[in-house]
Amino acid sequence: MRPTRLLRATLLLSLWQMSSLLPTVAAEPRISAVSALIMDADTAEVLYEHNAHTPLPMASTTKVMTGLLGVERLRPSDLVRVSLYATSMEPSKLYLKPGEVMRADEILPAILLKSANDASAALAERISGSEEAFARLMTRRARELGAYNTRFQNASGLPDDGHYSTAYDLAVILRYAMQRRDFADIMRRRTVQIVSESGRTWTLRNHNRLLWTYPGALGGKTGWTRASKHCYVGMASQNGRTLIVSVLGSTRLWDDVRELFSYGFADTDLDVAPVLLSQPSKLSPPPPPPQVVQPRRPEPRRVEVSNGNAAGYTVQVGAFRQKKRAEMLRERLRKRGYSAYVTMTGSNAARLYRVRVGEFDTPVAARRVVGRLKTQLGLEGLVATAD
Repeated sequence: MRPTRLLRATLLLSLWQMSSLLPTVAAEPRISAVSALIMDADTAEVLYEHNAHTPLPMASTTKVMTGLLGVERLRPSDLVRVSLYATSMEPSKLYLKPGEVMRADEILPAILLKSANDASAALAERISGSEEAFARLMTRRARELGAYNTRFQNASGLPDDGHYSTAYDLAVILRYAMQRRDFADIMRRRTVQIVSESGRTWTLRNHNRLLWTYPGALGGKTGWTRASKHCYVGMASQNGRTLIVSVLGSTRLWDDVRELFSYGFADTDLDVAPVLLSQPSKLSPPPPPPQVVQPRRPEPRRVEVSNGNAAGYTVQVGAFRQKKRAEMLRERLRKRGYSAYVTMTGSNAARLYRVRVGEFDTPVAARRVVGRLKTQLGLEGLVATAD
């Protein structure tokens, strides 16, 4: 063989050997979901995201927070009495009866596996006295965990204009909840039998199909309404690595979820330790969501809201006598990525529909949004206490 041919063959062999040592990069996930995210459960690193900070309706994935507050606020033996209000919830439900009593550790699987709306309302009333007060508690707890773009209006996820979350926030909430062994033990059950204090029994089957079909599935929560389409947030572990996948607005839920988990697990070169669900101190806190730094602007006049129950600060963009005009402004804001919602104040002739954006722990954070609204949309916003 001539020297030039020998040199060429040697170079080709070397290049082939080097390429075989390079890590294989998985193709970008092809999904139907409007919003999706893959998070490393141990480090909170976001491995993939698609519109992950866009506020969207999240249907029954809401019940991750409902269940978390259940295990945080109640002992397993605490009793939950079902009200007439709770029995009025729309399906999915257990069809509980007014006055029926269940232990907390019996009603929680109904919420997290069966996705029972009547059980969710009953638990909310047991903890906070009313579902409305419980929803405010849910929102505050979400803020504490780092889920800043989430707002709850009920315990079940039934449609409401002011009820929304993001793929990122859902992953943050589930990541924390699964650190509790009592919560994680419920989520991983495929079937369970529960019983009321009167002896009535139900056999429940988990809605999370991955527990039967995906190796390493640890638990998850599904959701669906006409407005939200299919939603999911769940956790799985393979080869010492634990991932969280969250999906909103999917039309091919299980295909999307499997695609995302497979994409996340495809990188086998990372040296990671398994997540210890029973030891929250081992997990690093999630990073804050991205924020846009705005130039300093004159401080807006602060509006005090007089009907109490303040849960921080919000930005009020407008107030209208016609509900339709308020809804039009809300939709305009949402299309630009703002967490906009409509609240009502007053009654009869004095009724007003207020358009508001977000909830913030400090007035400083709310003022940043005031500046963005002025710069991007030419809208004048006022910082108000959230109610």
